[in-house]
Amino acid sequence: MITIEQATEILKENAPVAQPQRVPLMHASGRTLMEEVKASFDSPSFNNSAMDGYAVRWQDIETVAGGLPVDVTLVGESSAGTPFNGRLQRGQAIRISTGAAVPDSADTVVPVEDTVQKDDATISILQARAKHQHIRFRGEEFARGQTILEKGALLTPARIALLASVGRDEPLIIPAPRVALCITGSELVEHNEQAVFGQVRNSNGPMLHSALERDGAHVVGEWRLGDDPQKIARALDEAAEQAGVIITTGGVSVGNHDHVRAAAQTCGFDTLFWKIRQRPGKPMFAARKGNTLLVGLPGNPVSAFMGYTHYLQPLLAFMQAQPYERPMISALLQEDAANRSNRVQLNRVTLHKGNDGHWKAQLLARQASHMPTTVAHADGYIQLDINARLKAGDRVQVYTFQKGVNFL
Repeated sequence: MITIEQATEILKENAPVAQPQRVPLMHASGRTLMEEVKASFDSPSFNNSAMDGYAVRWQDIETVAGGLPVDVTLVGESSAGTPFNGRLQRGQAIRISTGAAVPDSADTVVPVEDTVQKDDATISILQARAKHQHIRFRGEEFARGQTILEKGALLTPARIALLASVGRDEPLIIPAPRVALCITGSELVEHNEQAVFGQVRNSNGPMLHSALERDGAHVVGEWRLGDDPQKIARALDEAAEQAGVIITTGGVSVGNHDHVRAAAQTCGFDTLFWKIRQRPGKPMFAARKGNTLLVGLPGNPVSAFMGYTHYLQPLLAFMQAQPYERPMISALLQEDAANRSNRVQLNRVTLHKGNDGHWKAQLLARQASHMPTTVAHADGYIQLDINARLKAGDRVQVYTFQKGVNFL
């Protein structure tokens, strides 16, 4: 058996390498940008109004700052997309819409609510604070040639909008990791089928499929297999042609019906490791063939979930040029805990924030690897090292199952 740290490094060293590619902007959300993006123009590209109102010359209305209303004459309009092409003279104003171009001859915008229309051609300015008020100046957001997105930025919807605003149609990105799922086990029936005596429903397939979609991967196919070594070998061959990562569940222990390791070797995969000194999830298997990485997770749902969460979730982020990290928060343990076994324990906990503002971690009473409730009802887990002895009140690092939101 190898350690958790050794398994982590081996997987990182053997992560498939994807070449950056250009994709249409509408398909780039959630991907990692692999180029620096510089502005090709100033933003705003022209002086424009931040309010609906009137564009004037400050020198004509500056007495209004002292409480004296000033009348101006309307001579035109600037609306969004249709600028005013004339030039303001003394005592003149134009009606202007939000976002519309401010003519060079104007230097102040007065909102409608600070005016009174006396007749069709005359507006009384009631108040104005200062010259240049309510004008968005050219280049105040960014200037031409300025970097607006760094290489390595995750393309969120807001950043997609920014790329669209500067006309970037096909950004260079890291494509979604292509992942194949192979679910083994002759005892399995689909989750929407009736299980008879001796059968169990397939929960690993839906769990992994949804986790992969959440983590930015593209599931290229899912093979439902029994415990037939020849069928497993054929499936691995097919999957290797389509995917950079193959995830299997079940068939990696030492039973008479555990055939994944032998099938992988038959297909030309070289073993990277088998068995990690941890509980749950000891019989994890990893192998590589060319640029395809195979990760064999245990069949027990909790073991499969924990193996995916601790190893594959950060690995997929790493493959997408994002940091290899496991989200965690610091919390105070609510009870004594000890590990007297010869394996590191990944013990599930619930989290709540106390009246003192500190997060509290409570160990779940049940930790068995065949009980999905031990992850479904947990917020995260702690790593309890061999021979570790913790006391209630000790500060621990909790790996959280969800990033951010609930634990900020």
